[in-house]
Amino acid sequence: MSKYIRKSVLAYLAGIIDGEGCIRFDPDRTSTGKLTGTIVIMVNMLDPTIPLLFKEIFGGFYRVHTRRDFVTKADVHMWTSKAKKAGNVLERLIPFLIIKKEQAKLALDVIEFKNSPRRRMKAPITKKEEAKYAEFYLKFKELNKRGERKAYA
Repeated sequence: MSKYIRKSVLAYLAGIIDGEGCIRFDPDRTSTGKLTGTIVIMVNMLDPTIPLLFKEIFGGFYRVHTRRDFVTKADVHMWTSKAKKAGNVLERLIPFLIIKKEQAKLALDVIEFKNSPRRRMKAPITKKEEAKYAEFYLKFKELNKRGERKAYA
């Protein structure tokens, strides 16, 4: 990830995340069945320009989804960033986010939790930690639900 990026570019990319992007918590289970999860940021567009710009600036993954868009029958260009790399992206964009600022803050909380000393040691997940992952999941589910949204000034 480049160190210096103009604020206008960061603001533009934050607008893309607000309008076209997704910040989500992907739940997962350990081999012992304990709930965990990871943060994922995605931008999917019919034109490759912006997903490739995200890849150039922030790294992450770029691919073309050949299951074509239902309306236009065009390929969908996808950029994805996960886990700690997603946190680095959000730290750069959060000052400019409007609609998805709460998801970004929550995502950074998840990443901080996952990078605690105990979690870095790969210690078995306790019931308390599993409950925290469940809480993160439910908060994301609420923030990302479809339907009527509040107006932003």
